[in-house]
Amino acid sequence: MNKRDNNHPLQHIGQTQGGPAMRRRNCKCSNQSVKNSEPSFPLTLADAGEKVRIVCIRGGAKLKERLFSMGIQVESAVHVIQSCQEGAVLVAKNENRFMLGGGMAQKIYVTKE
Repeated sequence: MNKRDNNHPLQHIGQTQGGPAMRRRNCKCSNQSVKNSEPSFPLTLADAGEKVRIVCIRGGAKLKERLFSMGIQVESAVHVIQSCQEGAVLVAKNENRFMLGGGMAQKIYVTKE
């Protein structure tokens, strides 16, 4: 299928919420969390041993789909096992452990639990 084709399967992503600028404005990543008075921060800044709650995922549909398949979504609580200087983060949710790359972890905003 040609990218210029009007029936592109991903065409609806930018149209349903007013494009990328509109999605960022509605996201609570840079604002304070609704439930907590603590501001949110990227998962890459969380220290090892901290328990955090995900408040926002600043990524596209593919990133959200991948995280959802792992059971990681907004309002999920995760335990940070290890945080590397390069940005990669090892997190645990329930009995499962997941290693998230720096780019992925940078797009996940959390608050301390």
